Amino acid sequence: MIYLNRHTVPNLTLKQLNRISPSKYFSLQACILREVWSADNQTKGLLPVAPIIKIGTVAHKVLELAAKGLVKTEEDAVKQWDIGVKATEEEMNSSWLEKHLLPLSKKARYYEVKRQQCLIMVRSILGRGSGKGIIRPSSIKVEVWVESSNGKVAGKIDVVRQTSEGVQIVDYKTGAVLEINADADEIKLEYQLQLKIYAALYNEKYGNWPEHLVILTLGHKEYEIPFTKKECKNLLEKASARLDEVNAMIASAHSVKELANPTPDNCRYCTFRPACEVYWTTRDLTGLWPIDCYGRVIDLKVLNNGSLRVTINNGSDNVVIRGLDPKRHEGFQYNASEVFFYNLNVDSVSGYYTESLLTTCYCK
Repeated sequence: MIYLNRHTVPNLTLKQLNRISPSKYFSLQACILREVWSADNQTKGLLPVAPIIKIGTVAHKVLELAAKGLVKTEEDAVKQWDIGVKATEEEMNSSWLEKHLLPLSKKARYYEVKRQQCLIMVRSILGRGSGKGIIRPSSIKVEVWVESSNGKVAGKIDVVRQTSEGVQIVDYKTGAVLEINADADEIKLEYQLQLKIYAALYNEKYGNWPEHLVILTLGHKEYEIPFTKKECKNLLEKASARLDEVNAMIASAHSVKELANPTPDNCRYCTFRPACEVYWTTRDLTGLWPIDCYGRVIDLKVLNNGSLRVTINNGSDNVVIRGLDPKRHEGFQYNASEVFFYNLNVDSVSGYYTESLLTTCYCK
């Protein structure tokens, strides 16, 4: 008898959305199902995210505290960084999906680079840096809640900065902000839409428009987003209408499949792939899709180096996954009919795969 990982996919339900945030408007255009599941506070992702994303969240929090005036020195920033990393690691350590990604100082790519960039940004916020982008606590408001008059669209603006030219809406980004393979420095469309909707929400709440929309990166670069008042108003109206459309679709849906929109781009970083049946019936072997595979286990061996090698049959071919860490895939005591592997690496031999940092296995 072959014994497999006991982790199975939970049954995820659909709940209507109370509101949508500007940051989620773009995502709702791509795949409703993913955003509905991610909006539910009781539903957690079923796949781990890259450790660098966790570090980005820590950095964002430190910058937020500095902008609020709660971090007054670089020593305070270092302390808050350590506190944030510790709290994040404690949460990750309680999850079977993420505990192997510790410590973040070793598993997160560019950990020290991000840490130093964060500290440089803090110095700038405190007015001790150089160049543009200096944000002084006396001239800003942080985490400004804005909401549409109908309550359907709402969110928190990272920073509202008062300048001699007027109001600037500033959004911190700790990851890449530019479109891949763009001819020029083109800001990602999702960020452009997000800031423009924030501009319209700010106007609804305060009765005046910001003069500038700015993205500020950990690398201390500012990117300004051009906008018109008309397009911002139109986007806010579309976001409000989108909420009604989505909730109507949820109410009438006979299956979660009706809300899914599987494409290589939509699915690549989706952490709900294990619960999405239509993902498996839609994907192909073109190489554009995430490197996942499933099948019936026909062989399981422990290799001389202690790692595991699993051979599965997907109905037409045998697929071999080697180099699996038994500590990460402990609990091989579930006799399953099928196994699903997510986030693999392609091996040098056709039909062979290896474990990556984010490889996860579920049983059925």
